[in-house]
Amino acid sequence: MSTASYDSEHHDGAPDYGACRRPTPPVRRGDIFYADLSPVIGSEQGGLRPVLIVQNDVGNRYSPTVIAAAITSRMGKTRLPTHIDIYADRVGLAKDSVILLEQIRTLDKRRLREKMGHLDETVMAEVNNAIAVSFGLHEGSRDAGSRDVGARHGDIPGATRPNTAAAVRHTDEDRTVAPPSGGTRAEG
Repeated sequence: MSTASYDSEHHDGAPDYGACRRPTPPVRRGDIFYADLSPVIGSEQGGLRPVLIVQNDVGNRYSPTVIAAAITSRMGKTRLPTHIDIYADRVGLAKDSVILLEQIRTLDKRRLREKMGHLDETVMAEVNNAIAVSFGLHEGSRDAGSRDVGARHGDIPGATRPNTAAAVRHTDEDRTVAPPSGGTRAEG
């Protein structure tokens, strides 16, 4: 019987990150770090590569995980409306690169290595638009951009970040739903 803690037990063949107990660096939205994305399956981006932190700063401060988008230096890849070009001399990378906002995943902070740089507000506005396209968060279509693979975020109608604050309201009526059996239950 093993005495290993849950953090160091892996049943999927993944590396044992729980055992290394590396201190995690402070992380902010817009930071670029090198991260170990292996193991991968299929078309996922993997290996030691740069990633862009896209998670909000509250989550970055308190969560043991971050949400990040893979970055590639292969500029010749098929252009998608979820791709944002970044220039090496402005962000601390060795080569001009592309942020792949269709390759977003949750990472344990212990996968993060050295911080390479930080994106400015102008580029992060492009990132926000590409995330909206990737997740279908814009108005007008559940599948925007798929018909125009070469389009940039500005060429896609409705690809701006929507103002959702006005759309979110909770009342007592909103919290009561009817289950399939016909009774009611409160949502929590």
